Amino acid sequence: MDRMKKIAAMVAMVIFGTFSVIWVATSFQDPTYQEKPDWDGKTAIVAELKKRNHSKISINAVSKALDGFVRQCSPFVAYWGDVESTKITVGDTVQSMLKDKGWKRQLQLELHLKESPALIPNSYRANGHTCYVDLSLNGNQGMTVSKTPCQKLCALSEKEISSGGYVVLNKTVAFSEAPEEQHIQRVKSQFSSWDGSHKNLVTMLKAALNNPDGFEHVKTTYSDQGSNLIIIMDYRATNGFGAPTLHKLAASVDMDGNVLQILSSN
Repeated sequence: MDRMKKIAAMVAMVIFGTFSVIWVATSFQDPTYQEKPDWDGKTAIVAELKKRNHSKISINAVSKALDGFVRQCSPFVAYWGDVESTKITVGDTVQSMLKDKGWKRQLQLELHLKESPALIPNSYRANGHTCYVDLSLNGNQGMTVSKTPCQKLCALSEKEISSGGYVVLNKTVAFSEAPEEQHIQRVKSQFSSWDGSHKNLVTMLKAALNNPDGFEHVKTTYSDQGSNLIIIMDYRATNGFGAPTLHKLAASVDMDGNVLQILSSN
C-alpha cells in the first residue's frame, strides 16, 4: 500500500504540477483558473484545493478518486511520460447513465497523448488520442473511460470495454496483469530473443527444406491484428546446387504461435 500511495502521489504531482490545470464548476460559483502550479504530490493538492475554497468539493472524495485511478490504470501510470497535456474538471454529473449509478459529482481527467509516443507500445494504438476518464466523487467509487486505446491504458477487460467502458474501482490491477500487457507478452514470447525470428515458423520451414542446415534467418517483421499476427520473414536457403538464395515467406499465426496459413512464399 505504501508503494501505491507513492505512485498516487507521483501521478498527482505530474497531473497538477507539469500541465495546465483547469477547474470548472457546473452548478456553483467557484473560481476558474489556468496555471502551472508547483505542487508536490497529493498533500499539496489537497492544500491547494482548500486554499482555493472549493467548499462543495469533498477533498477526501477527490483523493480517493485519484487513488482509484492509479490502482486501476496501471499502464497509464507506467506510460505517463506520453501524456502531453491534461485538463482537470470537477463538477456535477449530468449524464443520465451515470446518474442512474448514483453519481452526483465527478472528476474528469482529459488526457492528451503524444502523436508519436515514446513509451506506449504500438499495440495500444493510442497515438494522438485524447482520453476522457470520469471518476465518481460520491457513493460507490466508479470510473468510465472513452475510446478503446484509453480503456486499454486503464486495464479494462474485454467485458468492461464491451459494456461501455464503465468499471467499479474495487481492485488493484498490477501492470503485468493488464490485459494489453499480457497480450504484448504473448506476442513477445513467440519470437527468438537472439535473432528476432518467429520460432514456430522457422521450425516448420526448416522441416520442409531439403537442406535444413542451409537455412539462414535474415529479418522478420510482423503486424499485430489483435487475434492473430501476420509474419513476414526474409531468409536464405541453399538450392539444389548448394548455393544460398534469398527468399521471403509470409504467414498468419495465432496468439499461441501456431502457424495458421502460409500467405505467400518466394
